[in-house]
Amino acid sequence: MIYFGYQVTPVPGKRDALIETNGRFKKILESVGAKLIGSFQVGLGQGDGTLVYILAYEDMTAATAAWKKLEKDAEYQSVVKQTEAMTASVNSGLLLPLPNSPLR
Repeated sequence: MIYFGYQVTPVPGKRDALIETNGRFKKILESVGAKLIGSFQVGLGQGDGTLVYILAYEDMTAATAAWKKLEKDAEYQSVVKQTEAMTASVNSGLLLPLPNSPLR
């Protein structure tokens, strides 16, 4: 398995509206082969209110195939368009497990 992490910083006042889209995103992501490992909100400290998502894919080939499917998926594009005005920034990247990580 490989993992990708996403940090989404909501526009002030739009966090709850973004959270409401989670169900749609999860359904779409799973339809293209991604597995949502967890979704979190930073509740204290730097980044308070930031939303954090961890997705898993079987391997890099599966991840690449999923991204290509998403580019063509009308429902995904609709959700992205809906959430753009609510999103201040997104940071994402491949997560590499450390030697003591239970996720491999």
